[in-house]
Parts: sequence; structure tokens; C-alpha cells
Amino acid sequence: MSGIVSYHNDWIAGPQSSPAASLDGAPELAYKAHTSPWFSKGSQQGPLTIWQMLNFARFLWKHDPTFQQGLKRVIGYFLTDLEFYDPTHKAELKEEDIVSYRQILEGKLNIKFALSQILQNYCLYGNVIMSLLPPFERRLECPNPKCRMIHPLSVVASEDNPEFKFKYHAKNVRFEATCQRCGNRGNWNVYDIPGDYRRNISLTLYSPYHFTIECDQFSDKRLYTWHIPSELKTAVTEGNPLRLANTPISILKAIGEDKAFLFNDNVLLHLREPEIIGFDTGGWGIPQAMFCYGVSRYVFGLRKMNEVLATDYLVPMRVLSPAQMPKDGRGFSESGVTDMADWNTQARSMIARHRQDPASIHTINTPVEYQVIGGEGKDLIPGELLRHGEDMQLNAMGIASQLHRGDLTIQTAPMAARLFEAHWQHVPAAANTSLKWMVEKITPNLGWKEFGVRLTPPKIADNMEHLMLLLQMMQAGEVTATTILGKLGLDRPEEQRRKSDEAIQSAKMEVKTDSELNKVVAGNDALSQSVDAMRAMAAEGEGGMPQQGAGGASVGPPAADPLAQIMAKIESFGSPQTPTSPMDMLQVAQEAAALLAPLPLMEKRQKLREIEQANSVIAGLIRDQIGEVTEEQDRQFVMQGRQMMQQGGGAPM
Repeated sequence: MSGIVSYHNDWIAGPQSSPAASLDGAPELAYKAHTSPWFSKGSQQGPLTIWQMLNFARFLWKHDPTFQQGLKRVIGYFLTDLEFYDPTHKAELKEEDIVSYRQILEGKLNIKFALSQILQNYCLYGNVIMSLLPPFERRLECPNPKCRMIHPLSVVASEDNPEFKFKYHAKNVRFEATCQRCGNRGNWNVYDIPGDYRRNISLTLYSPYHFTIECDQFSDKRLYTWHIPSELKTAVTEGNPLRLANTPISILKAIGEDKAFLFNDNVLLHLREPEIIGFDTGGWGIPQAMFCYGVSRYVFGLRKMNEVLATDYLVPMRVLSPAQMPKDGRGFSESGVTDMADWNTQARSMIARHRQDPASIHTINTPVEYQVIGGEGKDLIPGELLRHGEDMQLNAMGIASQLHRGDLTIQTAPMAARLFEAHWQHVPAAANTSLKWMVEKITPNLGWKEFGVRLTPPKIADNMEHLMLLLQMMQAGEVTATTILGKLGLDRPEEQRRKSDEAIQSAKMEVKTDSELNKVVAGNDALSQSVDAMRAMAAEGEGGMPQQGAGGASVGPPAADPLAQIMAKIESFGSPQTPTSPMDMLQVAQEAAALLAPLPLMEKRQKLREIEQANSVIAGLIRDQIGEVTEEQDRQFVMQGRQMMQQGGGAPM
């Protein structure tokens, strides 16, 4: 796009409009500028126009992995599940409607990937421009009134069908072809038939480099002019079938007239960072990269120094030379004069043989000295300086360094996490705005009623002690169960409805299992007695049957009722003398579920009502467990019963 200034041309020199602003100007002024703490390379060289800001942001994304991965992790943190709701708050959405919404948003639009693209461009450039144009199918009609043969443009313009002799004239937007029915050749009529939204809907993101914006500061209205990319112009002009079949006619006309394209109102969605008063951006958002320019320059300087040190100072230079021999009184070496040419030949041959066979033995007629030069790079590389500089850069962007360097041992501090979410609240807001805009575009065309969709807020694990305190307060009647479930992100009415549904399903399963058991044991008294004995054993709990002594008499004192013991535990929960943890409550619920599962339905419900009066939380946990226990035990009964019938009956041993 003409008029876009590259930072390589202007930023290196900086805004040096006078000698006083340059370190290369008058010596006295340069000295004063150099001694000023406000005058540095980072402060005097920086983005001046919106195009320079966009160029610098793109440069960081391409060459700075710290910047790129930091933004990606922030975006990934907020990309949560979709939540559908009724914007009128008058009723709940039907489950079958939600399934249809998910099929379009998650299936066709691949909304998670689309939101990731939108947010990456938004966080990088401070701007993202998108459109959701209605799908269409372009067809051509023979101009002969007696023929009117119609073909899809993709068929007529395809290279696989040369008999049409298709030719596109960009200047007048004319589609010239030869009809295969009547043989007439001329400019065919063009028809755009609305396409199927459920199959062909797609989201288009535009490069900000190709737009100019006219903004009215009083009404905040904006006119968006799209300077069509040269690549698209070339493809259309050359008659590319794919581009001709999918480019709107209005854009084809703009290309033919070599003009920019002005979008109508409400066609584009422009998400932008808020403009700062004093910066004349012309309606554009300001990239966040602009505010860490000086720190990024400092980090790049450290990285460049590290690269030089790693290249020249890490691997030492190894030198072989003839050893210095003692000299006689006349100044001559005792061993005579060394022929350096012959010595070099022998040394190089020795090195070559050693590389081929490290275990070889070498000889040379002159003693050899070995020296190591360099290799001090590990002492020169400023690792801590670089890490400190990257932390400064991340902090300038509002990214927690722990999040950027997070690994499997990362721990979340709730307060710090909430501050982090508050700082980046514009990211989920931009995502939800995009979702709302998409829904408004596709709902009328799909014949759906109005609905809302948004990203669920990120969930932070609260302090365990805080949850335990709330749980004990609920047991004491100071806090409602609705409050506890709300802290966990659950809706109590919805959970109660689900519990009711589970109870109904459990009762149906129990009746079905009893019916199957009755069919299995029908007409077999021995098998019926065996099943009754197994149920009685299950009713005794984990303790099993009492031990039998000689003559069948029971040994030891009579066992206490296990269910009564569990009731005593449940009634003691919540008292100051009996501290309770969630694991203790779950264990008691599992024990009670194992005892209640074999009981008849009416007796089971009576026991559950008694437990609910004592502790509603444990009663809910028991209901969750009892279905699994009953199903597993009944499955065992059926399997054992079938095995006994195959073996001819008899009591299990």
C-alpha cells in the first residue's frame, strides 16, 4: 500500500529535526543530551505514525519469541468454553437449540480457532477488522434468448473445460464464453444465488495495512476504505476461476476501475484498543507494542551481545606449536633449526589421522606445545541481565513473567490472578463482542430466534481453608447451599433438577434390574434362595456375616447396626468437637451408599430422608454414590445367577 512508511527508513535516524536532538551534532549539545536521563536511544527513536506502530508490532511478533508467546498465553488463558443464554432472561434455552448453535459456531465456524486469530491480531496490532459476508453461488447464463443455458462459473471458467473458451474482461466485468448448446459466443449474464449459511458461512479477517479510516469525532462514525491488495487484483485480472467465483461483484467492479472499495455501514466489525488523547491515530487503535519500545530495544541489544559472545567466545581456539628448546651460548637451539614447513605438514597429518582413528599413536620429531585461547564466554554472557530485561518487557506489556515461563509446577495465587484478569479484561470483552456480532449476522439468515453466547469466565481455584469454612458455616445453618454452589460456579436449581433426573433414572434402573433378576430366578427355588442370601450379605455391609462357632452359634458380642453408627457420625459433623473435611464426608457417604443400595426402594427412601434432615450435603453425596453401587451390585447378582443356572443351581460357596 502506498504511503506506508517502513520503520527501517525512519526509525533508525529518529526524530532528529535539529542538531540538539542528535548525539552526532555539536559536541557541547551532544554532551548535554547524553547526560540527560530522559534522552536515550529508546526515547528519541520510536514509532511516529500508525503505520510505523503496526510495523514495529509485526516486527516483534516475528522476531521476539518472548513477546509472541506472552500474548499467546494471555489469549489462551481467556479462551474458555461457550456459554449460551437467553438475552431477554425470560426463559432458558432448549437443549436441542443449543446443539444447533454449537454445530454452526463450533463445527462450521471453528469458533475457538477464529477467536484465537481475532484476539491475536487485536492484541498485536491493537486493531482487527473482520466481515461475515453472506455466501453465494455465482452462475453464468447464455445470452441467447432462445437458449438461456445456465452453468456455475466454476465450470465455465475451469481449465478442464476448454470448450467454453472462457475469457474474463476485468475493465467492464464481462464474462465471455461460447455456449455448448447453441454455439453462441458473447458476454454471459451473471447471477449470484444465495448460498446455504449452514455450509458456506466463513469469517474474513482483513489486514489493517490495506485500510484508511475517515472518522468523525463527534458522532464516532467511521468510513472504511479498502485498498484492494495487488495479489487479489492480479488474480482477478488474469481470470482466476476461484477468485472470480467467490469475489463479490462490487469488488470486481472496483478492481476493473482500479479504485479503492468503500464498505457500507454495519458490514465490518472493527475492534480497536482505546485511543489515547493526544495521539492523532485517525480512528485506529494503538498497538500495545508501542508502550514497550524502549524496553524491547534494550532486550534486543542484550540478545545481540549474547549472540556475539556465543559465536566468538564460547568455543576456545586450540593452538599447536613447536616447543621452545634451550639455547646454547651462541643463541642457537640445541636441536638445531626447525623446518616449519615440514613441521606443519607432520602436525596436520597427525591431526587428520587422529580424527579418523582416535586410538592411533602419533610421532613427531619436535616437542609440541598445546595452548587454549579464548573460551571465556560462559563468564561474559549476562544471563541474569537478559532475564531481567525480559521481565521488564513482559511487565511493560502487562504479562506476568510466571505465566510466560509457567510449567507443570506453576501455582496460582488467587489475588494475583484476579488482578491479572482485571488488567486484561478487554481481551474477553473483545471476544464476546465478536461473538455477539457474529450471532446478530447469522441468526436472521438461519431462521433462529435471538440467543446470546459468551465465553465463560476463567475459574480460579479458591483457597481450601476458605471453602472449608463456608462448608462448616453451611452445616451450621449460617450459609445457604446456593452460596456454596455459586462459589463453585454451579447453579443450585439446575443441580436440583439434575439430581431429580438422576433419582428417576436410578429408580427406573432398579426396577429394570429387579425385573431381570426375577426372570432369571423364576422357577428355580435354589437360585432364588441364593439371590436372597446374596442380598442379605450385602445388607450386612463390609463386616460380612457373623462368625459361626461350633454348632452354628455366633461367636462374640452382637454387632451394632452399621447404619446407626453412620447416622451417629453424620449427626456429629459440623460440631466444634468434630472437625470435618470434604474427604471425610465423601468417605462416610460411600459407606452409607454401600449399606443403602441393597435395601428395598421404600426403605431406602425413608433412610435417605432421615439422613437429609441431619445433613443435606451428605445426603446429596449418598444419592450420587448409590446409583453406582446399586448398578454394580445388581450386575454382579445377574452374572452370578446366570452362572448358577448354567451349572444346574445350588447355593454359592
